[in-house]
Amino acid sequence: NVYRILKEKGVLVTQGEAPRCNERAFLGLNRAFRDIFGEDKAFVCAWYTATYPTGLWTFQGGVKGDVNPSKVQDEEMINKFADEQQLRYYDYGIHHASFAHPRFLKKMLAENIKPLK
Repeated sequence: NVYRILKEKGVLVTQGEAPRCNERAFLGLNRAFRDIFGEDKAFVCAWYTATYPTGLWTFQGGVKGDVNPSKVQDEEMINKFADEQQLRYYDYGIHHASFAHPRFLKKMLAENIKPLK
């Protein structure tokens, strides 16, 4: 049980599939994270990749404890981290854009309410 072995504020993240190409796998993975970590502790990050046939790719995750990357609002902290790590892509805007989903994806996730058996 991966949840059991995570530290108090542990995070589990995995490649999340392309929702348009493999909806069943995408939603199954999302449902598993929601069942294991809880509805408010599972997250999906989406971005467009020019070299991927459908363009949209995701990673999905779950968090244990009171941490949730999709809820981070501290712009100064995120930008400071990006500067300290000399990151050339990541900043506050990219962080929040990763959790902004197109309408079809929001609908798909909202309708994915049936727990796994």
